[in-house]
Amino acid sequence: MLDPERSLNNTILFSESKNELFRLQQELKSLHRKLKSQWKVTSSTEPLTKASLSSAGLVVLGCPRQPFTDLQFAALRRHVEDGGALLVLVEEGGEKKANTNINFLLEEFGISVNNGD
Repeated sequence: MLDPERSLNNTILFSESKNELFRLQQELKSLHRKLKSQWKVTSSTEPLTKASLSSAGLVVLGCPRQPFTDLQFAALRRHVEDGGALLVLVEEGGEKKANTNINFLLEEFGISVNNGD
């Protein structure tokens, strides 16, 4: 069921729970300065759960470099199904180079990251 309040939510959550290559206060510092003028921008190293994602309109995975668990995928899937947005950044070499399994979730939405092989 779509959550009408979430679709209007102006909070952007940058997840840093999977050793992301792009972190809000480091590699994305300039972007953070620009975004915070119009949106509430937060970052979190906490595991991805339904509760940790509930306040975010947009969740950003800035090139995760660790595998996700089934429960974390379920929380991300639920976030999108409930009307939240998800932005996934991946570096050249795809999930193989990053040692992640993000394609498991992306393929459910008709998207996949090529490993460059």
